[in-house]
Amino acid sequence: MRARKRKELAIVLAAAGGGVALAVGAVGYFAFGTTKHASTYKLVLPSQFNGLIPHNGRDDPSTPSGTTAVPNGGTSVHATYYVAFGEPAPKLIVSGGFGGAFGSKDWLKTIWQGLGDSVTLSQKTDEDPGPLGGAMQCALMDEGKGVYTPICVWADNSASVTMLDVGRSSAGTVDLSPSAATARALRTQMEVKE
Repeated sequence: MRARKRKELAIVLAAAGGGVALAVGAVGYFAFGTTKHASTYKLVLPSQFNGLIPHNGRDDPSTPSGTTAVPNGGTSVHATYYVAFGEPAPKLIVSGGFGGAFGSKDWLKTIWQGLGDSVTLSQKTDEDPGPLGGAMQCALMDEGKGVYTPICVWADNSASVTMLDVGRSSAGTVDLSPSAATARALRTQMEVKE
């Protein structure tokens, strides 16, 4: 359907003629496309995910700084998932936001930069974001302690989420494929129509 709209737009702009009309029309189409899809989804933290239960809290000390950037007018969400209530070691840390003007690849850059110099990222990969589209990347994060934690980030025009797969942390190299699959599964439960 998007290809058809692009073709129709090209015909209209060609009929109007001139390079100026073409430039203005292209910018207008891009802006309309971004606005049209902005904030069509919201984030709802699942009450249970893969057998894990959340401890919700904005002040959760295990949520790393820099992973909760939300554009003006957006709403942030945070949860740390455990196997059981009171368990000391988290398995997943989820932090993100919805509403406002997100992008996909550009917003991922913002999140990676927001992690700052306190962490080292390696093995960053582009991943399939799943049926909701947008963009998703995963990497290994080291906070200087020689422990590598898989981290996956997805973003589209409605929302952005960072997921730390803490339960898969290791002193060595970790395969990112299972973490990417977990992020896609979490996204299908978490990102819902407004």
